[in-house]
Amino acid sequence: MRVLPVAVIAVFAAMLSGCYTYGPLQSTAPELGKPMRVTLTLTGGDSLARWLGPNVATVDGRLIQNTATAYEIGVTSVVMHSGMEQYWKGETVTLPKPLIASVQERTFSWGKTGLLAGIVIVTVAALQQSGAIGGSQNHGGVTNPN
Repeated sequence: MRVLPVAVIAVFAAMLSGCYTYGPLQSTAPELGKPMRVTLTLTGGDSLARWLGPNVATVDGRLIQNTATAYEIGVTSVVMHSGMEQYWKGETVTLPKPLIASVQERTFSWGKTGLLAGIVIVTVAALQQSGAIGGSQNHGGVTNPN
């Protein structure tokens, strides 16, 4: 039985895919290129509707520029107050800081990734134990005499 090598590969794959979460900024000056989520004020959503669309609550994207008065974001998605999400292709939008309620950055989540890795290991082990993967090469009880 080869549970260990398959389990190691499964854990490695889970770590590569990783799980991320959004949390408070770790510094007052976020890194350029870092994924971030910006929550707009109600006034901000209304003021930026011409560029973002109506009723936008949050903007996800990569930080392109951070000035004293605004964040310039390469937008990857926006979420409306209704919960509907629209995906973007990195178009640049300037978000004035007075129109922003909060800013969060995307960080690696060890807990979520560990849980995912554990689930993958248990699933792979169960599949191997049942013979669904990596099972015997003996098909139907007939063996090759050579």
